[in-house]
Amino acid sequence: MSTPPAHHTGEKRQIIACPECDYRPTPLDRWSCLPRCGTSFHTFWTRGTCPGCGLQWPWTQCPACQKRSPHERWYRVPEGSEQDEALSVQT
Repeated sequence: MSTPPAHHTGEKRQIIACPECDYRPTPLDRWSCLPRCGTSFHTFWTRGTCPGCGLQWPWTQCPACQKRSPHERWYRVPEGSEQDEALSVQT
């Protein structure tokens, strides 16, 4: 089984976690493109784009808490990271 790619924004390493409950998706999680094409895929390996039909999903439902959040809100720099500390020193 393949593993998800590392997510970086410039120099910042990101984590992927539900903005509502902090659930972190596993490689076994899958989302379905419903009601459109029905393809099952890992939304964070494609940044929310269905590989079956190309639809860019703006919202992602958490498999743990079932709440929907804007897909981009799942990507964030961990608190207390070196990048986070560097930013707080500059401000």
